[in-house]
Amino acid sequence: MIFIICIIVQSFCSRISIEITTVFSHATTVVVCVGCNTVLCTPTGGKARLTEGCSFRKKQH
Repeated sequence: MIFIICIIVQSFCSRISIEITTVFSHATTVVVCVGCNTVLCTPTGGKARLTEGCSFRKKQH
């Protein structure tokens, strides 16, 4: 059985926006902030790598 954990990445873009974006832990595409187009995470072939400065928390079910 394969489990994909969903994490929520909180982007604190002090210049333009404060957005909360849902990102899957094994995202296969680059995820950007919808408010300011800052890259939030990049794919690595396994788990996605968060950009330095982004905070996260696991999604509560």
